Amino acid sequence: MKSSVINYNNFTFAQIRPLETPSYILKSPWKHLFISISLLVMFFLATSYVSEENATLDLREEFYSFQMHNGLSSALGINSCSLFTEESSFNASHLIYKMYQKVGFKPIWTINHRLNSSAIEVIDLINKAEYYGLDKRFYHAEEINRLYNHILNTRNSDSLLMLRQDMELLLTDASLYFMIHLHSGIIPMDSLFNDNFTSALTDYLYKSIRHQNASVKILALQPKNLQYRNLQKALEKFLKSNTLDDEIFEIPDPDNDPVMSYNMAGTVLTRLGYLTASDRANDSSIVNAIKEFQRYHGLATDGVLNKNTRKAMSMSTRERFMKIALNLDRLRKDIEYPGKRVFVNIPSYQLRVIEADQVKRIFNVVVGRPYTPTPEISSKIEKITTAPRWNVPKSITMNEMLPKVKKDSTYLTRNNFKVVDKQLNEVNINAIGWKEMNRDNFDYYFVQNSGNSNALGLLKFSFNNPYRIYLHDTPSKRYFKNDIRAYSHGCVRLQDPDQFASYLVENNMGTEKKPDISNLLARRIHKEIILSEPLDIHIRYFTCEADENQNLYFYKDIYNRDEASIEALFDWKSHLN
Repeated sequence: MKSSVINYNNFTFAQIRPLETPSYILKSPWKHLFISISLLVMFFLATSYVSEENATLDLREEFYSFQMHNGLSSALGINSCSLFTEESSFNASHLIYKMYQKVGFKPIWTINHRLNSSAIEVIDLINKAEYYGLDKRFYHAEEINRLYNHILNTRNSDSLLMLRQDMELLLTDASLYFMIHLHSGIIPMDSLFNDNFTSALTDYLYKSIRHQNASVKILALQPKNLQYRNLQKALEKFLKSNTLDDEIFEIPDPDNDPVMSYNMAGTVLTRLGYLTASDRANDSSIVNAIKEFQRYHGLATDGVLNKNTRKAMSMSTRERFMKIALNLDRLRKDIEYPGKRVFVNIPSYQLRVIEADQVKRIFNVVVGRPYTPTPEISSKIEKITTAPRWNVPKSITMNEMLPKVKKDSTYLTRNNFKVVDKQLNEVNINAIGWKEMNRDNFDYYFVQNSGNSNALGLLKFSFNNPYRIYLHDTPSKRYFKNDIRAYSHGCVRLQDPDQFASYLVENNMGTEKKPDISNLLARRIHKEIILSEPLDIHIRYFTCEADENQNLYFYKDIYNRDEASIEALFDWKSHLN
């Protein structure tokens, strides 16, 4: 046998060409064995060439180990690379150096003059960053795509070595930062290297590249909770169905111009998929589409183009994307919600009872006003109080009640209040010189006795928190009919609290004798019921959610938090400094 050298896809291989088989072999008893072995050898060689495009390139010999080692170690030694500009610098230089130092400054994304399969996967993932509510500019998408095209089309070995070096550093930096954002949300740079998660990232990424499942492992870092998964999948569906733009539709008041109002509403509804083009001429179809739109925007489903509905319709598709992205980021920065729990989403005005990630009950709520907002907390509901007394917080006493008492001396008696001193001894209301009372000399407290006029209604649900808030009933039932239900001092007022109390007694009191909630309420009996199995409660602020069918729900930003948060979230340049 003799060999000659050929070039195959820029790599050098020995081409084996068998000579004519000697006749004495063909005549021997070993004829069939020789032929079989020859065929196996030829098959092995043929398949090894064919697999060049598909087999893992990580297993091939790196022809430029010395040059790549010197290039990477030199670039990382000064934490810089000739490719990067002021607006395109390393985000995670500390982690990059740690990663390449651990592997002896060997390339991990490229082999010879080509990218391995993990690199191709991760580049595709970066180009789809919007599916996860992330801005691809964070991850050098433009530079990486440009480098990728150069590597594919460049044949000069020296140029390819420089391109590979740049690709190695950019792709590693982008991957590490992408992983941090997926897991922890977009956080300041000075917080990146101070926890166990980020310190373990380099090993995690390197192993995923070696096992050829980099994109799967990167995506596995996302939160596991159902709220996040639903919203992320809904965002992906939204992006595949909509073109992002800044077009805003200012819908006029139908009282002033009904034709223009409903025509523009039809345009928005068609654009967002609530109405088909063929149904736009049908008035009843438009009204039904408006109702459907209202249902997914936390509004009363009356089919009327009122102020809140028109405002919700004016949002551009890009604004919707950014609102979804913001709430995904909020979920990444939040804790997991395991087990049975109560979840209150402030902008949706809902309390949900959740078991095994399934919503079992929904209650409407009233939350805090913009200037007395309901705080975000996690705690455990431990106690139910029937016919509660209200110990008025000092801030409400001084800011609201004392001025009323000064104007009307009968205010306290008419509303069933008593006054107590610091030792909780009752004080004669008429013995106090109300006109002289002010913030400096008022050393008393107001307590409202139980009854129909009590601000807490007939039920209170207590959970430990530093803000002295709780869930409670309310005598002001009319507020539950409104679209926007932000009227309290910070507590969460609950519609149908008797049903919620019955649920807690039935499901969170173990085997002991359970009190009859209906009887206690009917007789106005003051009683404290301790739950033997306290129930987790989480109060949060999410202006966008999704259900298991990938339907998106948008809510009014009642505390005006979104605009500044979105601006910070998408100000990608500031996060590079």
